[in-house]
Amino acid sequence: NDVIDGGAGADVMVGGDGNDTYTVDNAADLVFEGSGGSSGSADLVNSSLSFTLGNSIENLTLTGAGDIDGTGNGSDNIINGSTGSNTLTGGNGDDTLDGGNDAVADILNGGNDDDTLIWHGSVDTYNGGDDTDTLDVSGVVGSLDFTVLADTTVTRIETIKLTGGSGTAITLDAGDVLDSDDDINPSGGTGGGNTYGGRPVLTVDGDAGSDSVTLSSGGSDTWFSASGAGGVPSGYALYVHVTGGSNPADNEDAYVLVKTGVTVTLN
Repeated sequence: NDVIDGGAGADVMVGGDGNDTYTVDNAADLVFEGSGGSSGSADLVNSSLSFTLGNSIENLTLTGAGDIDGTGNGSDNIINGSTGSNTLTGGNGDDTLDGGNDAVADILNGGNDDDTLIWHGSVDTYNGGDDTDTLDVSGVVGSLDFTVLADTTVTRIETIKLTGGSGTAITLDAGDVLDSDDDINPSGGTGGGNTYGGRPVLTVDGDAGSDSVTLSSGGSDTWFSASGAGGVPSGYALYVHVTGGSNPADNEDAYVLVKTGVTVTLN
């Protein structure tokens, strides 16, 4: 496990086996994992400048207070922002993006594959990208109302994660499901997320007894529990949004799967 810091000036840094850590502080710095780099390692670049990870380097942490950006590669990356305003882009791979708990605006773009975006407030923008992506709001203590957020704040997210927090209550409406879902595939196979009847599904994972979900409606629309529905994944309850009309089955437009034991209120 090497710690490599070339200091001032343009450096070429090459690691090998183990979990290597590199410091980048010059726009001309180059970082490589050598031919001996192990496939199971977790290498880290700490960079005070905008940086794109090269091959075989897994993790990136932006440092300092500058407004800089971080970009991943085809691996499963962990990318952490600085205290400045950052754009974090995962690219391919199952990435975890965390802009940091600061008061400045960050942009988190998951890209392809199954990414996790860490919530730090509505000042940031969260776009999961393709495939099945998760917004982790487990750090919220108290309540989070998605219905009052701008439509562009959270997009292309298939799962909201409450699990592991100190008790989180979220409020959703049908618009949040429609805004957040990835490409819809009626067969449920390749379009990202899950679908029933060709409609978007948002999954909420939480802890029984401590987390809760309120599904909000208004006017002639309503939510109901689809307790008799077939094909519901084990350990989840399905809730269906209906826009109105005499035949609800013809007017379903959004679905939410909630982990069994999480308190659900239909409002």
